[in-house]
Amino acid sequence: MPPLTIEVYSDEAKRWIEAVRLKPGDNPGSMSNHTPDMRREIIMFKCSADDSRSIIYKPKTSVDFTVCAKSSAASLRMVSTLGDLDIIRTLRKGDSLEMNVTTDISRGPRTVKFTHV
Repeated sequence: MPPLTIEVYSDEAKRWIEAVRLKPGDNPGSMSNHTPDMRREIIMFKCSADDSRSIIYKPKTSVDFTVCAKSSAASLRMVSTLGDLDIIRTLRKGDSLEMNVTTDISRGPRTVKFTHV
């Protein structure tokens, strides 16, 4: 099982639904979050190459954009971090972090759980 698992809690199903798994060496993942004061921020997450930890962090300044391929429905999201990063939490084997996140498409806050397996 890949070391970093990201799950979203479904109020309708009353259970955690797996969204993403990252292995050591995978590119970082990201999600947007809209804060209560309506600021948009990017939350990023990655598993270290040596599998010793996973890191959840926010760039202090960033730009994100999506590139859509002409020939397919696939798209690639790119995040350019401009400067320092705020580390939200470093997870070691068995550690979890739950966060409330409101994405661009969610109707309201969703609970997301990061676990370093």
